[in-house]
Amino acid sequence: ADAEASFSRALVIVEGACGTRAPETGAPLRNLALHLFARGELDRAEPLLARYIALVERAHDDDELLAETDALLRPLEIYGYCLMLRGKFDAARDQYERTLRISRALHGGSSTSPDPNVIQSVRPLEQIGMVAFAAGNYDAARARFKEAHDTLLFNGRGEFDVDVMRMCNNVAVATCKKGPGAF
Repeated sequence: ADAEASFSRALVIVEGACGTRAPETGAPLRNLALHLFARGELDRAEPLLARYIALVERAHDDDELLAETDALLRPLEIYGYCLMLRGKFDAARDQYERTLRISRALHGGSSTSPDPNVIQSVRPLEQIGMVAFAAGNYDAARARFKEAHDTLLFNGRGEFDVDVMRMCNNVAVATCKKGPGAF
């Protein structure tokens, strides 16, 4: 059986039983969106991802703190990536900036504030840099990659740590695209 048909059917059943805005629609909606995203059907995945994020937010509407939880981090990352791939760079950056705010609120982590889960704060910085790079803004990309690099080092990652080396590579690539700059 086709996975898309199964995910679509599950969504129709749950929506019919509970309504389109019910929290129970979250899992089948997310599954269909991720399936379409994985198949590269970004035009179809994007609105479903946006709807899923809105559903998660509505589920926690009464408690503003809960609305900005880990439950939103991964969907916002995927939605941002989908937007970036579709060339919607400003919208993608906005999603990743929100991810960064949530991550820092939950986990801390910056180049001046220690965080044992530092990668949770570094990943959105890298993603913001990737959006800037894709949009041709190499100075902004380099700045975000360097901030991610410095955050990792500040939080005790060694210079040969795989994440630190990836940030160095990102900085180097962004620098080469624009020309020599201070690292």
